Amino acid sequence: MSNLYSQWVRTFQAAGLHHLTFDTSCKVLAVVLVYGGSNEFFLASTRLKTDLKAIQARLGIDGAETPDPEALKRIKELVRELEQDAEGHDFNENCGIEWANKLFAERYGINNLRL
Repeated sequence: MSNLYSQWVRTFQAAGLHHLTFDTSCKVLAVVLVYGGSNEFFLASTRLKTDLKAIQARLGIDGAETPDPEALKRIKELVRELEQDAEGHDFNENCGIEWANKLFAERYGINNLRL
C-alpha cells in the first residue's frame, strides 16, 4: 500500500533528486544500525521504512551496487559516536546524542532511543 509520503519520495527519485541530505541519510542509517534491533517503533514507522528504502538506493547499499565510500566512512563515524555513548548507558536510559534524539523525534515521532 502506498501513502502520500512514499509517493512524494518516489517522485523525487524519479526526477533524480533526493528528499534527504547526504548527512541526514547517513545519520538515519547509523541510528537504525545501533538502536534498530531493540526498538519496535522502528518497525511501525512507515515513514522510516520509506526513508530507509530511499537511503539504500541513494548510498548504493541495496545489494546490487558498490556502496558509496564516503557514505561508509561517515556512517562508521556516526556509529562509533552512538556506540561510545551507548556504552555508558543502562538499558533503560535514552540515547545521549542530541542530534539522534532530535532527528528521530521530529521526523518519525520516535522519542525513546534505547538499547
